[in-house]
Amino acid sequence: MEEKSWHPVPSDNGNFEVARLLREIPPAHYTFKIKSFSLLSQLLLDAKQKNFESSVFEASDFKWKLSLYPHGDKERNGEGHISLYLVIADRHNLPLGWEVNVNFKLFVFDQIQDKYMTVQGTNCFSAPSYSWGWSSVLSLTDLHDASKGFLVDNSLIIEANVSAISTVKNFSK
Repeated sequence: MEEKSWHPVPSDNGNFEVARLLREIPPAHYTFKIKSFSLLSQLLLDAKQKNFESSVFEASDFKWKLSLYPHGDKERNGEGHISLYLVIADRHNLPLGWEVNVNFKLFVFDQIQDKYMTVQGTNCFSAPSYSWGWSSVLSLTDLHDASKGFLVDNSLIIEANVSAISTVKNFSK
């Protein structure tokens, strides 16, 4: 893909703390489609739950999940946004001292423009840090703005690409 197909997308307040890009090429590893976003949001509120986790998917020889906070992760200053994190799954079955350095991209699909709003990072997942992501991926204002295309017919599509850079599976030898 040419660099021209990437476009920075500023947040509502012009803050670029989270790099948001639009791209046309679809992600390869995982698609998380929420068919009734408002119902999921209400069910979480009713159950006093903050987040919802996707099914487990495999990428780069590890199992992962996405963790979505539809009302924002308030503990990490995500109020007024959706928060989205990549979580290493099955971490309790990994050997002592495990860690994996990962390049990952999380995408929110713009269903009108047929493009992907992208946030990306490189982080080290390990026993104390098994979840990485962003507390302010997309403002709730933009999410609910029909002209933006992220929430169409109450459906939200989130996708992920995960690539391991390096891994250490056991320090104790």
